[in-house]
Amino acid sequence: MTGTLHKQRKVQVQWDTKEYFCCLGKRNFGLQEPFEASMLQGFPPIELSQYLLPADATRGGVIANPFVVTDIKDRIILWFLPGVFTPSRQDAIRKATDGLKSALSKPKQATGWRTNASYYKSDANGSVLNSPEDLVRAMPSPRRWDGPVRQWLCDSETSFKLVDALLATVHPKLHRRSSAVRKQLLADEEITDLHELIKAWPTVFTAI
Repeated sequence: MTGTLHKQRKVQVQWDTKEYFCCLGKRNFGLQEPFEASMLQGFPPIELSQYLLPADATRGGVIANPFVVTDIKDRIILWFLPGVFTPSRQDAIRKATDGLKSALSKPKQATGWRTNASYYKSDANGSVLNSPEDLVRAMPSPRRWDGPVRQWLCDSETSFKLVDALLATVHPKLHRRSSAVRKQLLADEEITDLHELIKAWPTVFTAI
């Protein structure tokens, strides 16, 4: 999207997030095209063009000022905070993620939703997951947390702390609840085999 955002700092969608989540349900994973189409029709995305002025040539047409996206009841859906991470921090994140390629490679002769082709993209080194976030969805077993994944966690520790600090600032309630979930999982004696992995995960952001 080109241009710069108008002085108004809030962009609002015309639907209710609670209604959205009720319609979304608990077991939708983004691979059901008819359902996705119906959700898109019922909960259309924002048209940023109505909030933007003509492109600012000095900024190269990039949105450079922060804003929030809210639902029709003023619940915040998105914080847009450009420039929060310095170029050097962004470079560090990219370098750390590059080390994940071997762990994100699609297992050979494997079937099932965890190895669905839509989670992967072609790469010079074969098929790799679209993003580190898909590691959570496609991870076939805990053993893949060894080696490159643990190194990625180590190299990303500072970046994760920065993201956690951002969450604590913009959404303290969510930060507290996410922290509470981690403590609850570590107290659950039925999943003691996963406690090592939970302790190794250095951020309140999870797929739970």
